[in-house]
This record gives sequence, C-alpha cells and structure tokens, in this order.
Amino acid sequence: MNNGTVLITGGSEGIGFELAKLFARETKHLILVARDEEKLALAKEELEKETSCVVSYYCYDLSSCDSVKELYESVKCDGYHVDVLINNAGIGFAGECIQIDPILQQKCVMVNDSALVGLCSYFGKDMASAKYGEITNVSSTAAFQPGPYMAVYYASKAFVESYTEALRIELKPYGILVHSFAFGPLATNFYEKSNQEIPSFAKSCEEAAAYCYKRRYSKKLTVIPGRLNRILKYIPKRIKVFFIKRMKGKKHE
Repeated sequence: MNNGTVLITGGSEGIGFELAKLFARETKHLILVARDEEKLALAKEELEKETSCVVSYYCYDLSSCDSVKELYESVKCDGYHVDVLINNAGIGFAGECIQIDPILQQKCVMVNDSALVGLCSYFGKDMASAKYGEITNVSSTAAFQPGPYMAVYYASKAFVESYTEALRIELKPYGILVHSFAFGPLATNFYEKSNQEIPSFAKSCEEAAAYCYKRRYSKKLTVIPGRLNRILKYIPKRIKVFFIKRMKGKKHE
C-alpha cells in the first residue's frame, strides 16, 4: 500500500481516471491534473465518495509553456510531496501532416513530451532527495513504429519510450522506479477528439488500467496490456507501417 501522494495528469477521464480509481483504494492522497475544472470536480467527488482517499486537483493546460513550472510550484506551495507521478495526459491529431494546423501539432509535442519531461525533472529531483519514488510515463503501442496520418502523435510516443528507458537508468541509484504503460487502442473519447472512430478491437480503459496497475512493480521497462499488442511490438516496422498507412490513409483521401 502506498501511503504517500500520487499525482496523475489527465486524471479526470479515460485511462487516467481508471488509474486514479485504482490508486485511490490504496493511497491517502491523490492529485488530479487536467484542463476541465468541471470534470476534475466530478472526478474528485466520485473518488472521495467511493474511497477514503483525499483528492486534490489542479486545473492546468499542459500545452502552455509555463504550465509545468506553475503546477509544480502550486503543489509545493500547498505542502505536498509527490511520491508517485503518472504522466498520462496526451493528445493527438489525425490527417496529413501538411494539412493539420502547425500550432496543434506543436501542442501535441508540448503535452505528450515537453510537459512530461518537465514534470519528471521537477518531481524527480524531489524524489531523488527523498531516495524514493515512482514515475510512470503513459506511452502507446504507437511508439513502436512510425504512423502515417498521425505522424506527430506516433513520434511523440516513441520519444516517451526512449526518454523513459534512459530515465530509468539515471534514477535507479536514487531508489526511484521508472517505467511506462504502452496502451493499444482504448475505448475513450481520444478518437473523437482526433477525428477518428473507435476501433472495434479497442480494450476498455478499466481492463487495461487493471492489467498495468497489477504489474507496475514488474522488472519490465514497458507494461503492455493485451496479448495481441505484445505480439505486434515485434512485427517488422515496414509491415506495421504498411497497414497503418492503408487503415488511416483511406479516411483522409
């Protein structure tokens, strides 16, 4: 049981909220971070109603340059020490790279990569001083090959995997566990936000979260829910890219 403080970005809905429900059963204090204050308030209400966990929340848009520093300073000002950091917030946009608004593509990198790095740096330093901590970076099976028609999103998740692997080595001497959760397609509104349909084979957030939560202390760098997803990781990139191009390209012809 973790008696410390757990911080989850993107924790008000989807896979972030499912992870929050699991952590709330075993921790005394949970911090949720997201853009929508109304959803955050509802999540807090539900979690505190169902568990004995105290839930705090901070409303920040992590695509903003100053948001990470401001979030960190707010958490510290309120007297909290984060023991477990879950970098779950993420966005993506589908279509030809040259047709998508460049500002939106930059926001994708800011949320998926820049904010994640900043939070790992700020809170990781505190964990190193305490000689204890846990950092989980939420990745995707998209990380294991390029993704035509979602080029930035796929590349941003490849960055997460590479960065997490290096961070795991650097922080191990400080007693900090670092790993990633690489989810395959999940039944969330991510697809609606990125102008896509939810795949028929998408797993439920509840099922995927439960799988990863149970295995977060395994020796593996990356925890991947779903047998098919674990197998697909080892299929040659050229084959996967061919099918991604055909599947996603048809929607943008």
